[in-house]
Amino acid sequence: MNAKFYTYRNLNRGLEFSTKHRGKVVQRSDSLRLTNVTFQVSQAGRLRCLENRKRNVHAFVVSENIPENIVTYDLTGFKEVKYNPYKASSFVSDYRKIIRADEVLLVNGKCYAR
Repeated sequence: MNAKFYTYRNLNRGLEFSTKHRGKVVQRSDSLRLTNVTFQVSQAGRLRCLENRKRNVHAFVVSENIPENIVTYDLTGFKEVKYNPYKASSFVSDYRKIIRADEVLLVNGKCYAR
């Protein structure tokens, strides 16, 4: 069984992303590359967000390997992936639900998948 790395946009640090592994933050960066990922949304966290109208971390990009810090990147062939708990219950790209991606870039507070 492989341990998982949960990466999310840190709500208190602007456009920075944090990665948790076994419950502890192991990495913080503003630009990351992840491979073979799944997109997960905690429905309980989403419902809490909708009920309280207050942001909380409940959506993650999950990988089996620690995300790689990147300095330069090319978004050719990537599509933006968004998550808004008030509009959808999952991550979406081009108005379609997205669950998996081969490669993901997290840059400038945004998510791009190929």
